[in-house]
Amino acid sequence: MERVMFSTTLSVFFETLFGRAIHAIARISDEFWFDPVEKGLALRSVNSSRSAYAYVFFSSVFFQHYHWTAVSQPCQKEKQLSLPCKLIIKSVLPVFRCVNVLERNVEKCSIYTNINDHHITFQLLCKHGRLLADIMIHFPTSQEEVTLSVTPMKVCFKSYTEEDTDFSKTMLTEIRLNPEEFDYFHVGVDSEVTFCLKELRGLLAFSEATSVPISVHFDVSGK
Repeated sequence: MERVMFSTTLSVFFETLFGRAIHAIARISDEFWFDPVEKGLALRSVNSSRSAYAYVFFSSVFFQHYHWTAVSQPCQKEKQLSLPCKLIIKSVLPVFRCVNVLERNVEKCSIYTNINDHHITFQLLCKHGRLLADIMIHFPTSQEEVTLSVTPMKVCFKSYTEEDTDFSKTMLTEIRLNPEEFDYFHVGVDSEVTFCLKELRGLLAFSEATSVPISVHFDVSGK
């Protein structure tokens, strides 16, 4: 069986251009084709009535790093393969939602595929000293709850999903922070709590408007 492996890295400047391309394609259709090939990455979309078509091609030299390869089993010849996959546009838009925030907080973006579980991962490598409100914009507006998990070494905000969720059709967002990001950080034992994202966003908006810090104190779920 032959497989295609793909990974790429964009600087923040080119990530902004890539994000604008995603926004432009979003005006055509609710879904698009993500198609990496040896010479670059193609984004394609067509509207429901088949009257408008969008095609954006990023050459491999557009990226800081671009790796595409076809891997064959023994006794098979390697072919020029593609890895086209259809993505829901509203699942990708939150990654590139606010261009100004990306330019201010993100150093580079990595995109790679996992051929074993059919996932595409968009990884934003951010600068230190971000506001929590800027971090939360990466969660889609439809996300109702988030899970906060902490250890003495890291803090992680991630999408909360039910156990019966079909992950092959779901976008999951995960944001990891180092203890150095906080003015004060103390964790006694590993812990994890899930809460409403809408309420957190309201609190963050008030905190930003009044320029006051936020303190978070919690124990385990329910406390």
